Amino acid sequence: MNLRDVAAYVAAVGMTAAVVVTAGASPAPADRAGGRVPVGPQSPARVTSGPGAVTSARLDDVTYGQYATARTDLAWSVPDTWTAGDRMAVALPSVLDATSIVPFELIAEDGSVAADVVVEDGTLVATFTEYIDRHTDVSGTAHFTTRFDQSELMFTDGVMVLDVYPGQTVTIEQHVGGPVRPENAYAWWVGGQGVATALRPDGALVDPDGPHAVWGVNLRAGAWTESVTEVTLDDDLELCEDGELLFPGGRLLARGLGTGAEWGSRAVPAQVEVSATCAGRVPTFVVTAPRGVLDGLQLRLDFPVRHRTNASGEPVHGRDDTVGFKDGYTAAATTTVDGAEIVTSDVDDLVYQRPEGSASATPVTAHAREVSAYHKAPA
Repeated sequence: MNLRDVAAYVAAVGMTAAVVVTAGASPAPADRAGGRVPVGPQSPARVTSGPGAVTSARLDDVTYGQYATARTDLAWSVPDTWTAGDRMAVALPSVLDATSIVPFELIAEDGSVAADVVVEDGTLVATFTEYIDRHTDVSGTAHFTTRFDQSELMFTDGVMVLDVYPGQTVTIEQHVGGPVRPENAYAWWVGGQGVATALRPDGALVDPDGPHAVWGVNLRAGAWTESVTEVTLDDDLELCEDGELLFPGGRLLARGLGTGAEWGSRAVPAQVEVSATCAGRVPTFVVTAPRGVLDGLQLRLDFPVRHRTNASGEPVHGRDDTVGFKDGYTAAATTTVDGAEIVTSDVDDLVYQRPEGSASATPVTAHAREVSAYHKAPA
């Protein structure tokens, strides 16, 4: 079955898709219902049935929370007639947030790079290197982690059941808000991990000035008049420089105290004020409110941070300024509420999710190289 036949087959059965793309070509547009998951049965990702395709794709579980991360495991293989520059792609289900994925490589058993993998407009694209010119029977696996695109979720009675990859149905359970974890801190990447950590060809961050992430600290629920929060950031994240804030500090969100209350569902009272200062690299946020104004409310304090870089704009971490990203970034917060100190010990790390891929193959012998060259020669 050639590419045209595969495309015709995919169109005929209405699959949603991975496509195989030949050298120099661009991936065909994915049929993603205008970028929205349609109401009713959901469209799975397309996986072509011809040679040189993702042979299987599955999420690692069948039930997820609304804000959970989901790991996709792929298996793939390419025909011996492929050459360097040929591309293979899978259009991800639109319910998966592709901005979570950073570029990665398919690494062969001998340490060679078999393919470079990037995300282009919601499609995972692998561009093969000269490795496949020197090997036959090239195949492998890959995995990556994403969050769910919240704009694509449509719940009925608190759940959403959908097809993601062919033959796999998953259930996503709607989050029920409320101050279940009343005093904790957590973080997220600005624009998604793939955007916040994007690198230029020279290895520098696309946006070295940031911000790259936001930390949120849940403050004490209920009535108080002054809350002072001192934050100790991970050594490789920055908010203060030379005693000055790098970004306007301190955005407040509010919610009610009942079950199901989501952040932003209540307005922050106009009488509430927030200010921020720096002592060295340690930021302190002061939130004040007239007595009684915060009755029945909880506030969350959000503040942006940037990744530490070297003089070339490359992300670095550790005492030796190792170039790159580490697996996780943390913070600690100590809040004094009307004179009573509270240490926020429940802190979720900012996690750097690392996609990985592998390749295995048979090295081309002298005889096989001649045969392979014959089959790969242009017509």
